Amino acid sequence: MAKKSVSTPSKTANETYKEAAPYLLNSEWLRETLDLGLRKAETIDALAMFLEKERQRETDIGKQTDLKIYLAYLKKLATKA
Repeated sequence: MAKKSVSTPSKTANETYKEAAPYLLNSEWLRETLDLGLRKAETIDALAMFLEKERQRETDIGKQTDLKIYLAYLKKLATKA
């Protein structure tokens, strides 16, 4: 079985979003945060660092949890690529 080729941070981020979305409480907010991160980051590692900083700054527990869920899926997908 061939591995999926995920070539860009944007593609990886979007694939991750599709996998994580059913488990998110505030998926629209996460999508907006993710889009902001994608504009600033050129690599998956940079995106993950941006999202981790956002998680630490966020005061809403639900949003913190959404970021943790997304980051877990991002790590899982990035290691497959």
